[in-house]
Amino acid sequence: MNILRDKRGVALMLVLMIVVISAGLLSAIMYYVLSGSEISGLQRKYETSKEASLGAIDIFTKELIPKVMQQPASGLSAVAAALSQGTGIVNSVAADATQNPCFLSKLTTSPLQATGTWANCSADDVNADPTVRPDITFKLRSASGSGQPFEVKTKIIDTIAGNSNISGISLTGAGVVESGFGTISTRHFPYFYTIEVEGKLENSTTERASFEILYAY
Repeated sequence: MNILRDKRGVALMLVLMIVVISAGLLSAIMYYVLSGSEISGLQRKYETSKEASLGAIDIFTKELIPKVMQQPASGLSAVAAALSQGTGIVNSVAADATQNPCFLSKLTTSPLQATGTWANCSADDVNADPTVRPDITFKLRSASGSGQPFEVKTKIIDTIAGNSNISGISLTGAGVVESGFGTISTRHFPYFYTIEVEGKLENSTTERASFEILYAY
């Protein structure tokens, strides 16, 4: 048996192995750094669109729906037109007057079982895509005020009448301090709405956020 004692080339192999391992580590570090930057950019775009969408949801649920409930004859378009724009955060609010009867049906009734839609509404009015015939469209200015505004479209796609109300139970019949018995009756109130929302930077296809919310009025 001959024992090979020639170690020439071993150092070269070790150097090459170290170079390969170092290159692999450097590649991994660069990948995670670049991926982190990309994810941060996507998150930033999503967050701005999300904030615009949440702002529009607040206006829609806390301002417009209650006012239309109180002034059903006016319709959503008139209520939206009279909406105070405050310091100019809301650039514009658009609602089609021809959709007023449909929107009122959405607020106070459930979809018809036979058709899956409401009276005075079309199939597009219940399409789950909020960009297809939305109930209302908001344009909210950017934080700087000089950039493109954010466009938020909202649409009610389902309504369920509940069996509770804001004030609690309703007593009817004899008074509680009189003889006899009062009766407790339930009211189909509040209403539960499924609302689809999409907010995006105007004229952008990437900076957007979509929500489906359940709101009890």
